[in-house]
Order: sequence, then C-alpha cells, then structure tokens
Amino acid sequence: MEEVRIVLRNIEFKIQNNPDFNFYVNDLVILSNNILFKNEHQSSFFLPFNMFGYMMNNDENTCNDTLIYFEHEIKNSKSLNTSGNRERKMFFNKMYQQIDQLLEKLKG
Repeated sequence: MEEVRIVLRNIEFKIQNNPDFNFYVNDLVILSNNILFKNEHQSSFFLPFNMFGYMMNNDENTCNDTLIYFEHEIKNSKSLNTSGNRERKMFFNKMYQQIDQLLEKLKG
C-alpha cells in the first residue's frame, strides 16, 4: 500500500509543478479501471483481467476508439490542474484516507 501512497504523492506533485501533466477526476461510478497510455510512438490499452492483473492491447483501432471514449469522459470530468488548492487537497486527503482504511481492514 505504501507504493500506492507514493504514486499519489507523485501525481499530486506533478499536478502542481508540471504544466504538461493533466489529471482529471470523474465522480460517476462506471466500474471501469481501464487505462490508456499514449505517446508519439505508440498507444497501449490496459483492460482489467482479474483481481491482480491487466491485459495489454496495442491494437491501433482499439486504442483509437478508447482514446475517443476517454476524451468524451474528460469533457465531463473535473481537472485537478485547474481546481483550487482546497479542492485538490480534499481529493488527495480522501485518497490517503481510503488507503489508511484499507490498511486497517487488512490488519483486522
């Protein structure tokens, strides 16, 4: 769980210090943990496979369709880059609190 906390800290730092890094929050629960990585050379789409892993897909059509879907979702999401400090802190504090609660459940 400490690794998740480190990732969150890194995201929080990048939001505040890297203008090229964008992070969006969408409170709608769509039960999707899909991930799309895209750069100028390739795209990779990660789809949850089981409780512990993802399947990776590099198919250009699939990645393009996923990008279109994500871009639509971004239009309906909140950018933490443009949010105020208070709202950004509330989001990250909530994430850290969820990590702590999960750790407590695992201990008990």
